[in-house]
Amino acid sequence: MVKCFFGPLKFETQFIAKAVYWVFIVSMVALTACGPKHESKKKKTPSTEAVPDTSVHPELPIVGTPLFSASDGHMSQNAHWQVCLEWKQGPTANNDGESLAYITFADATFFAPNTISDIRLKPWMKIHGHGTGNLVPTITPVIDNPTKFLVSEIYFLMSGPWELQINATINGNPDYVEVNVEVDP
Repeated sequence: MVKCFFGPLKFETQFIAKAVYWVFIVSMVALTACGPKHESKKKKTPSTEAVPDTSVHPELPIVGTPLFSASDGHMSQNAHWQVCLEWKQGPTANNDGESLAYITFADATFFAPNTISDIRLKPWMKIHGHGTGNLVPTITPVIDNPTKFLVSEIYFLMSGPWELQINATINGNPDYVEVNVEVDP
């Protein structure tokens, strides 16, 4: 008869030693994989650590809070998402220089989307049937706010009614919106 040692324990056969080893391993995996047996039925209050400090970064969206109101938003053509346009400089005609704007994207219910991609923006003057030629605006993400972008190098060639044609893919849904803009002389 062969005696096997498993730590401080002695077993009569190698088979029993292996069986005890695997029972031990499976029990440890089962114990660590299962969570606590009893979950509290109380409503959990959100942790203050999960909420960003908006005093340091006031541009950060707060989790569970709409990004903007319905009156500020523009719904995309197929109602997949919304955009809010906020002018930082302008809009003015080209002789006054570049116009700058922030665009903030939200899902159809005004909350932060999971993904934002393929953003394109084009100024277009519908009544004259022209855009701004080769002048293409630059779109730059705002640091610490994944829903907000700075659009620079927007040049309107003349005053009057323009629109910003915005294309984007939000949460995997490509869509389009036209935002009317009145450019000052």
